Amino acid sequence: MFYDHLSNQLAAQEEKKNMPLMGDGIPRLLTGDEFYNQVSEHQRAAEEEAATKEVHQIKCEGRAAAMAVWKEVEAAWLKRNKEHRATFKEEVRLWEEERDCAKLEKRWKKLK
Repeated sequence: MFYDHLSNQLAAQEEKKNMPLMGDGIPRLLTGDEFYNQVSEHQRAAEEEAATKEVHQIKCEGRAAAMAVWKEVEAAWLKRNKEHRATFKEEVRLWEEERDCAKLEKRWKKLK
């Protein structure tokens, strides 16, 4: 029941939104005030839609530029982390070698 009511409301909104100027087959007086107002409203709506699309396009371009900068920064960050990881692994390897040598020479004491 609620779904049907909601569906009818949405259909009515779409019908109002997409109302054609002369698509219903009824003859009209092209110089009449009512038709002129409909044409003016239609043109205004088209201009608003075009302006909205332009603003959206500008935002998308700005977002794309920001994303490109972010990707460069992220690549540098990942590279730095990879270098730090490699340095750490090398230090761990050296420490393990020293530990193993110390165990063989009986310099390594375990804490109890």
